[in-house]
Amino acid sequence: MIREFRTTDIDRIMQLWLDTNILVHNFIDSKYWRDNFGAVKEMMPKATIYVYEENG
Repeated sequence: MIREFRTTDIDRIMQLWLDTNILVHNFIDSKYWRDNFGAVKEMMPKATIYVYEENG
């Protein structure tokens, strides 16, 4: 099921954001992503985000 973002999703979304950026942007030092983690976490709830959630 696809649904709108809930504030309780933020920790999982941010872990995916960090892991994915480090993986796919391996030409950028991972410190960059870690240093910007807090700022991005503050901005996420202001964005339009949908979450895939498995039923059951």
